[in-house]
Amino acid sequence: MTKWTAPLLGLILLAGAFARAPLWAQSEMIPGSYSRLDTTQGEVQPAFIGMITEATHLEHLLHIDFKHLMALATGLGIGHTIGELFFEGTQIGYLALMGGVMIGDWWYKQQMWPFLSLPPPGHGGHSGQGGAWAAGTVFRDCPQCPELVVIPAGRFQMGSPEAEPGRDRDEGPPHQVTISAPFALGRHEVTFEEWDACVADGGCSAYRPAEQGWGGGRQPVMSIGLEDALTYTRWLGRKTGYAYRLPSEAEWEYAARAGTSTPFSTGMQITADQANFNAERIYNGSPTGSFRRRPLPVGSFPPNPFGLHDIHGNLQEWVSDCWHDSYRGAPTDGAAWMSDPCSGRVLRGGTWSYGPRSLRSANRNKVLSPAERGELTGFRIARELGH
Repeated sequence: MTKWTAPLLGLILLAGAFARAPLWAQSEMIPGSYSRLDTTQGEVQPAFIGMITEATHLEHLLHIDFKHLMALATGLGIGHTIGELFFEGTQIGYLALMGGVMIGDWWYKQQMWPFLSLPPPGHGGHSGQGGAWAAGTVFRDCPQCPELVVIPAGRFQMGSPEAEPGRDRDEGPPHQVTISAPFALGRHEVTFEEWDACVADGGCSAYRPAEQGWGGGRQPVMSIGLEDALTYTRWLGRKTGYAYRLPSEAEWEYAARAGTSTPFSTGMQITADQANFNAERIYNGSPTGSFRRRPLPVGSFPPNPFGLHDIHGNLQEWVSDCWHDSYRGAPTDGAAWMSDPCSGRVLRGGTWSYGPRSLRSANRNKVLSPAERGELTGFRIARELGH
C-alpha cells in the first residue's frame, strides 16, 4: 500500500459529455505537489471543488477524505486506466461519472458510465482502519443533505426499570437488544432549510410547513406527518443512491442512551442548559430553569455521547415502528416492530413544551394517525452504511 497524506487543496475535474472513452492522466500524487485529473479527448469541466486532506490508494480503491469545500482550481492526478478504480468519500458521497469520478452525486448524475464502478459492498464511505466505519464520524452525502453521525454496533437494555421515576407500563418489560452493525443517524433533527431543498428539487410533495413565526433556516422543521418524513427519506435516496429511512424505535433509544442506563443520556436529571423543554417542571429533584416556549435552532445544546444534538426535547421525532402497548414479543435485533394493520405509530424524545419526564430515553408517545402533522413533531433520518 502506498499512502499519501497531503494537506493540499484539490479540485476534481470531471468530464462532461464524451463521444469516446477518455484516458486518465498518468501522474503520481506527491505530498505538497499538485497534479490534475484530465482527459485526452473531449471537453473537461470542473464540477467539484474540495480540500483533500488525505488520499489512500490500495489496489483498486482510492479513498479521498474531503474536509471543506473551497473554490480553488487545483487538480489531483490518478494513474489508473478506466474501469479499474473504485472511489469513496468520507465526508461527502460519490458517484463515478463519464470520464471521471464524482465526489458528491449532485453533479451530472444522469451522465453516469457503467464501466466506472461504484465501490463494492463493504467499501462505501468508510472511515478508519480495515474499511470499518469509525464511530462518531460526521459526514453528509450532498451539500443539501443532513449531517449524519456513525452510531457504533453494540448491545443495550431497551425500556425502563420498574424503579425509574415517571415510568409508564408501555416501557417494559426491559429487554436486551443487539445492534449488530453500525448505522448512521442524523446529527440533528431535519431543518427547514433541508426540507426546503427537497421541495425546491421537486420532492416532498411540495409541502411547506408553516414556520409559526419562529423562522426557518436551522430551525427544526415541524408539523411533519409520518408520510411526510418517509417522503423526505425517499427523496434523499433518489438523490444520493443510499438507503435512507427512519430509525427503528430500538435504534432511536440505543442512540439516545449512547451507552447510558440512566433516565437521560445526561444522567439521572436533565437541565435547561442541556436541552429545550419546560424546565419549570422538575424530575427526580432536578433544579427548575427556563421555559423558552418555542423550538430552538438545531445544535443549540451539547450533543450526547454519540454526538447527537437535541435527542432530548426540542421536537418529538417519528420512528418507523407500529405502536405496541408493551415490549412482550418485541424484536431483539434492533429491527422495526411492524404489524398489519398498525394500531398507531410512535414518537420519541419529548418536545420543547413537555416536562422533563417526557424527555427520558425510554419514554414513548402513541399517535393514532400517521397523517397527523402536529406542531410539536419533527424527525431525524437514518442511513444504512456500506453499499
